[in-house]
Amino acid sequence: MTQTIQIGANMGNHQTFILMAIKRAKKSAQNGGYPFGAVVVKDGDIVGKSNIDDQEFDPTAHAELSAIRNACKNLKVYNLTGCKIYSSCHPCQLCLGAIKWVGIKDIFYAMDKNDAQAIGYADDIFMDDSVVLSKTKMQDENILVFMKNWYAQRNGQ
Repeated sequence: MTQTIQIGANMGNHQTFILMAIKRAKKSAQNGGYPFGAVVVKDGDIVGKSNIDDQEFDPTAHAELSAIRNACKNLKVYNLTGCKIYSSCHPCQLCLGAIKWVGIKDIFYAMDKNDAQAIGYADDIFMDDSVVLSKTKMQDENILVFMKNWYAQRNGQ
């Protein structure tokens, strides 16, 4: 479900957090990075911020992923259920996958995909059927046994 709220329209802390994400996007661009920023919030406190200084030669250093990593490290957890993420732009498919994976259910963003496409940015590669990936499963019984034992041990079985 998507809804649109104008910044300043009785947003409370939401405005503070989205403006923080935008500020990080601007600072990233000023430092030679991409113009994206994100913050993760839990119970009204910022627990993770995108790392604007660690993007060089890492195509996965997206703002949302960086903020998620930072939040998990700060909270010493693998799951961010109950947290919210604020981003300068609608998250790409890679970031949406990570957001779902860590249990975040609330995403706030300043620009949507149409806004981004209107200025020339697009993540159409995820929808491009002409990009064919070659996938080959190379079954190995040892890894299956190892993983089964690892999950059983982790879950106390």
